[in-house]
Amino acid sequence: MVKDRKVGIAMDFSKSSKSALQWAIDNLAGKGDTFYIIHIKSLSNLWETSGSTLIPLVEFRVPEVMA
Repeated sequence: MVKDRKVGIAMDFSKSSKSALQWAIDNLAGKGDTFYIIHIKSLSNLWETSGSTLIPLVEFRVPEVMA
């Protein structure tokens, strides 16, 4: 059976994104599927100053919504 799905995968060519791509190929790819590789070129890392890959929730808060 032809699936004909479209799958997008963001890559920055790090070890973890290469592993994610391999996982997607091993677990999602089927006959008729199209994979789109989206290359992410980072100008700087989010965690360079904080040491964390997480974005603080404070940055997503809008004062009007929280009131």
